[in-house]
Amino acid sequence: MDHPTWRLFEDGCPNVESAADVGARADRVIDRLRRRAGNVLLFGHRDMLRVMAARWLTFPAVEGRRFYLDTGALSVLGYDHTTSEPVIRVWNESSPVGEPTDRALQKT
Repeated sequence: MDHPTWRLFEDGCPNVESAADVGARADRVIDRLRRRAGNVLLFGHRDMLRVMAARWLTFPAVEGRRFYLDTGALSVLGYDHTTSEPVIRVWNESSPVGEPTDRALQKT
């Protein structure tokens, strides 16, 4: 390994977007989502979804590093009482269909 101490969120990628750049991109997606009525389904790359979770909660994009996400896992972003209270309802769920995930989706 050329850079054994390298960390994606802290160090970024040479000649590519910084975490803040990715955060700005996530913010544009989130703005579009918040203008829509009803549920929206997104598929994406693990690290972009981690940044989206951080930005959904208004944390800096680099804090996406704190949201581990498995391949093929389900996560649900939503609100507590109002749209001014964003929360993560489900994160990194991989249980079979019909288990807790279904109940969480019905609450959004």
